[in-house]
Amino acid sequence: MLNTFKPLLKFIALAFTLLAVLSACTSPQITPRTNTSSKTTQTRTTNLFIPSPDTTWHAQFNGNVSFRNTVDLYIVDLFTIDPALIEAIQTTGRHVLCAFSGGSHKPNTSDAAFFSADMLGGAIANTSNEFWVDHRIPAVRRIMDRRFAIAQQIGCNGVAVSRLDGIHSAHGINGLANADQFEYNQFLAEQAHARGLSIGLIDSLAEAQRLAIYYDFSLTRDCHAKNRCGKLSEFVRLGKATLITESDRTYLETPTDKAHFCREALSRRFNVVFTPANLDGSYRDSCSQV
Repeated sequence: MLNTFKPLLKFIALAFTLLAVLSACTSPQITPRTNTSSKTTQTRTTNLFIPSPDTTWHAQFNGNVSFRNTVDLYIVDLFTIDPALIEAIQTTGRHVLCAFSGGSHKPNTSDAAFFSADMLGGAIANTSNEFWVDHRIPAVRRIMDRRFAIAQQIGCNGVAVSRLDGIHSAHGINGLANADQFEYNQFLAEQAHARGLSIGLIDSLAEAQRLAIYYDFSLTRDCHAKNRCGKLSEFVRLGKATLITESDRTYLETPTDKAHFCREALSRRFNVVFTPANLDGSYRDSCSQV
């Protein structure tokens, strides 16, 4: 009689084994929460490329980037730079940082179609069809994480991120709070560092003081002309590179004008380059060339 039930017993035992395997495979995986403290962020940046305060550099977001500038660092647009050029620059011992907007939608980026209408806020003043985005939405954060992935894949040594001050503008996003902006800006720094990328703050001066501990350098445009360079004091205090472009060529009218301007900038530990407002590389001068 027992022999009659043996096949049935084997079948039951096999069924229980399969159930156990399936249960193990479908059990949710718990990911430990990442520590976002400043101590952790600083530790992660230990082995990253981080520009020094006195580095020589060139920022160009438009036009064809060339080697005619003998500098240590190039800052270029993430979506238009040729990866082969990044490699060519790096083979000469120099470094490349890739810039993108972390807080807005631009119609001409290769990932523009990933943004849906519900992610967009108000139009950004004095721009051509650029809109703030609601960075609380998980899909927006996934888009930004893909941008970090692109930077990593094409060989950028780090990134420089703009539009991180929407909370201080007419952003048109319902319910957005100051704490949301701060948390998001910290999130971006953590994501960059986790991928082995340094991260710099482009403009966004209203956030500069509280973000200096999380970001590795700053890049600011025309802050002297707008009398806003004082907002970079925390980056300076922490000994981080404070890179500034100035497009007002009156500073360069005579060698005396330039020397006077640069003496003051250097005394404040600002690293200044003179270049067009649209950063097209058509001319370049710097306080290191005084």
